[in-house]
Amino acid sequence: NDPRFSGESRDGYNNTLGLIHAFRLINDQLIVRIGYQYDNESTDGSAFSYQGDRLLTGAQLKLPWGGMSLRYDYDVHWRDYKNKQTIFTDSDGSLSRRDDRQQTHLVQLTKPLPYDLSLTAQYQGIRNRSNLPLYDYTKNSWTMTLTWTY
Repeated sequence: NDPRFSGESRDGYNNTLGLIHAFRLINDQLIVRIGYQYDNESTDGSAFSYQGDRLLTGAQLKLPWGGMSLRYDYDVHWRDYKNKQTIFTDSDGSLSRRDDRQQTHLVQLTKPLPYDLSLTAQYQGIRNRSNLPLYDYTKNSWTMTLTWTY
């Protein structure tokens, strides 16, 4: 709530509208998805308001052994920020409008187990390219989840 940093407030609303289509093939042994989303982020602080476009793709395949399934999703999100930054500078040292392109890869392998359990291994890789060095990053996450279905 410090008025000196009012442009940095991230409180806001995000409205997203999009379509995704799934192609169900080979008796649902293979599912292919493709879609598009438009989103508009309106924040209290001017530095984080943007308009964005996102392309979504993915596939899920039932593997021929052990009842396992393999899933891969990829999306790329272009965010065009509406206003100049208030604190952080670009590589030239100027307060400019932020321009990001974020790519996300998700790979998931699921193995059904006895007693309505399943084990899922998942990798998520994010590469965000930004004209502001502070927001230019790479992130890798690995998770293992045990799920019980009742």
